[in-house]
Amino acid sequence: MGRVITIIGIPSAFLLHGYVGFIFGSVKANPWWSSVLMPIVFLFSAIVSGIAIVLLIYMVSSMFRWKQVNMPCLNKLGELLFYAILVDFSLEALDFIQRLYESEESINILSQMISSRLFISLIISQIVLGTLIPLVSLAAARFGRIPDEMRRIMYLVAAVLVQVGIFSTRWNVVIGGQLFSKSLRGLTFYKLELFGLEGLLAAGALIVLPFVILVVLVKLFSPWNHQEVDLKSSKVQPGTSE
Repeated sequence: MGRVITIIGIPSAFLLHGYVGFIFGSVKANPWWSSVLMPIVFLFSAIVSGIAIVLLIYMVSSMFRWKQVNMPCLNKLGELLFYAILVDFSLEALDFIQRLYESEESINILSQMISSRLFISLIISQIVLGTLIPLVSLAAARFGRIPDEMRRIMYLVAAVLVQVGIFSTRWNVVIGGQLFSKSLRGLTFYKLELFGLEGLLAAGALIVLPFVILVVLVKLFSPWNHQEVDLKSSKVQPGTSE
């Protein structure tokens, strides 16, 4: 059953993210969206987010189930995440350079938007917190001589920060393209509503929904290996020797 879900899920994910990137990239009238690399950037950012969420779910679920984390598996996930972030960051940098090169008339308004409206979400959240810090953390955890306990913490922090960075990427693409006027003479404001189809509550429900579906699928089709080490049973009891 797991193979069937994988066969259905992976092509669906590629089509979804590629199609969304294609929609944004085909809007030639918007210099923030008009890019031939937009579908590829959306795909690779989705791959990065997917690897990070798998790592995060594995660590958190193992903790709640009192099971020992398989360090070779965790190291491999961390290594894959490291290389995926490198490729994704390179593509995003290339996409940004290409957009700046094409936007001759809109370069001033785009620079103003990056330095003001999107400074926190783009420079701080996406680049610093969501890319550079996870890269350094994953490189140190995977290729450095660090104890396993500290390595697990570094993997966990990196996975969380990657999710923050990918969410900021999506925010910057969708909201950023709506922050300047059609005449390219000034910036507008975006106000997030609480209710409605595009409100905060609806967005929160959509974020929670995949985890609810995951819990249901795990209950129906258990993915766990019964040979996992139970931390409760492996603890040394008082008065006994290892």
